[in-house]
Amino acid sequence: GGLDLFRRIKETRISSGLTQEALSRHVGVSLPTIKRIERGEISISLEKLLKVMGFLGLELTCKNDTSITFCDKEDNFDPW
Repeated sequence: GGLDLFRRIKETRISSGLTQEALSRHVGVSLPTIKRIERGEISISLEKLLKVMGFLGLELTCKNDTSITFCDKEDNFDPW
């Protein structure tokens, strides 16, 4: 679900050795927004979410007409 996505973003950032501040600078998204993303607050724009995901090597994929999930570009991680 959605919280899995936000948890995955945080885990990927940490495993990449990035602080929230560094990620914020690299993607041009404010630090408070990065923190909201990692807490799973969905009041952020899709554009900002996709910037963060793209920088971390994560992408959204459409599973069918009603489901969107995410994967790592390298290993095609699929939680479903």
